[in-house]
Amino acid sequence: ITAASLGDSIGKVGKHGTTFVNAGLSAGTYYYRIKAVDTAGNKSGESNQVSTKIEAVINLSSTNLDFGDVQVNQTKSLTFTVENKGNAALTISSITRIGTSDTTMFTVSPTAFTINAGAAAQTVTVTFTPSSTETKSTTLSIAHNATEGLKSVILTGIGTEMPLPPKLSISHNSINFEEVLVGKTKVDTVIVMNTGGGSLNVTVERAGFDTTNFKIEVPKFPLELNHEFTRRYI
Repeated sequence: ITAASLGDSIGKVGKHGTTFVNAGLSAGTYYYRIKAVDTAGNKSGESNQVSTKIEAVINLSSTNLDFGDVQVNQTKSLTFTVENKGNAALTISSITRIGTSDTTMFTVSPTAFTINAGAAAQTVTVTFTPSSTETKSTTLSIAHNATEGLKSVILTGIGTEMPLPPKLSISHNSINFEEVLVGKTKVDTVIVMNTGGGSLNVTVERAGFDTTNFKIEVPKFPLELNHEFTRRYI
């Protein structure tokens, strides 16, 4: 077996052999011709030339990651994979963020790695941490040794305001029933409100002396006050 460009013998196969492996090749195109030699040393002419190409082929599982709504100073992570579909080692020399001032809100790991031919795909994790509201975007530029040129992944996300915490407010914090005849009833009302955001769970208990003389009437405890201006009466 000879290399067409040099005409040098690079290997031989025994008389019963049909396969030759030319291992350890770097990326590139290789050309071959075959010549037969009998036991007496007689050589045939060279066969027609054949060629094979050794190269890395990069494939990305996604070229666009949309993080959706993320609260300011909170984080959300998404992933994509880099796969080598070629027959030579794929080297990712860098993954860099390019574009607007939003780049600092996106982090990437890992940013450099190698995937051998036939090896499993590499997972890349991107984390979005918005520092302000509104839409944010940047682009990942992936440098590699495959023949396709630079690859890119577009990143987008929206920073949203953090919701207000729930806040308990009551109309008054004491009730004076004054004089009430034994066996008679007097009713007063307290307004319970959630003047903040989110959901507020409220439970009311009687404590102290004479608790059996006082009754609390409310639809059901615990109360769930879901938003501002929601009120329940006790």
